[in-house]
Amino acid sequence: MDRAVIVLLTVCCLMQGPLVTTGRQPGTKQHFFYAVEMDGGTRAARALAEQHGLQFISRIGNLEGHFTLRDSRGRPDRATLVNTLAERTGVRWVQRQQTHYRDKRAVIRGLDPHHSLQEQQSELPSCRQDSLKTGDQPSPSLTFNDPLWPMQWELFNHGQYSSSHFDLNVMPVWSRNITGNGVVVSIIDDGVDHTNTDLKRNFEALASFDLRGSHGLSHDPMPIRDEENGHGTRCAGEVAMEANNSYCGVGIAFNARIGGIRLLDGTVTDSMEATSLTFNNDFIDVYVCCWGPRDDGQEMAGPGTLTQKALSIHTPILYMHAHMHVHTHKLMHACALAFLYSM
Repeated sequence: MDRAVIVLLTVCCLMQGPLVTTGRQPGTKQHFFYAVEMDGGTRAARALAEQHGLQFISRIGNLEGHFTLRDSRGRPDRATLVNTLAERTGVRWVQRQQTHYRDKRAVIRGLDPHHSLQEQQSELPSCRQDSLKTGDQPSPSLTFNDPLWPMQWELFNHGQYSSSHFDLNVMPVWSRNITGNGVVVSIIDDGVDHTNTDLKRNFEALASFDLRGSHGLSHDPMPIRDEENGHGTRCAGEVAMEANNSYCGVGIAFNARIGGIRLLDGTVTDSMEATSLTFNNDFIDVYVCCWGPRDDGQEMAGPGTLTQKALSIHTPILYMHAHMHVHTHKLMHACALAFLYSM
C-alpha cells in the first residue's frame, strides 16, 4: 500500500462558542504573537526578533520559512509593529495572530438513535455489496470478545436495530488482513489518554505532541481530566481501539498506531493549527480533526492563511461535513479510514 497523508476534517455536530479577536496567545495576559514568513531561515528570524525586542519562539510546524515571534513588551507602537517588520529585508509576510475558539464536534443529544437509524436505513439499499451475504456470520478470525462489539452495527450490521443490513462493509477488508497495520493516525483534539486500556497498546508517541504546554514541550498528549476534555480520547477509540482484549469495543483500524496532538483546551491561533497539521507529517498518515469553527448557520469561517498552507502540502485531502448522532459519528471515522485502505 502506498503511503498517503490524509487530513481528515470531520464535522460531526452543532457547535457553540463565540469568536475571540484578541492578539494574545491562549492562556496569557501580556504576550502577543506574530507569524512571519521570511528568507534566511532560523538565523535570520532570530536576528529580526532581536532587532525589534521580540522573542523568537520556533518554526511554524513544517512550513518552510515561517516562524513565530513573541512580544511581551507594553509598547505604544504595537499598532505599527506589523508594518515595521514587513518593511525589513527578506520579510515576505507578517501577521499578528488572533485567537479564536474551535468547538469539538459531538453527538446531537436528545435523539433516539435506534428510531433515527431505522428511518435512515429504510431509504438505503437493503442489500450489502460485499462477500458476506445477508444473514451470514463473520469468520472465526473476525469474531471479537469485546463486550460492545455486538452493538457496533456500523462495522457489522446483522440486524441489531432494524431489518436493514446496511453497514460500512468493512468485514471483507478485514478478511484480507487490512486492519490498520502500518498506518499511523494522529487525533488533533483536546488530547488522548494513552493510558486507556483500549489505547495503550496501539499508542504512538511519535505521532503525539502537546501544544498547550501543560507538560512542557513533549510527546505526551494527556488531556486535562475533566468533563470538557475527553473528546480526543473517544475519537481515538473509534479509530484504533484494541480488539480481543475483552474491553469496550473494536476500532475501525484496530491494529493502527494512534497518537494525539493536544490543541483544543482554550483558544487557538492560526499558527497553532498549522503546526498541528504539519507535525511529523513524514511519519503520520492520517490526521483526524473532529472540530471546527462555530456552525450555527449564521456565520462562515474557514482556515487561516497558515492553515491553508499547511493543508496544501498534504494530498489527498478529505473533507467531511454533516450533523450527526452517535452512530453516524462513528461511521464517519470509519469511512475515512476505509478511504485510506482503498488507495
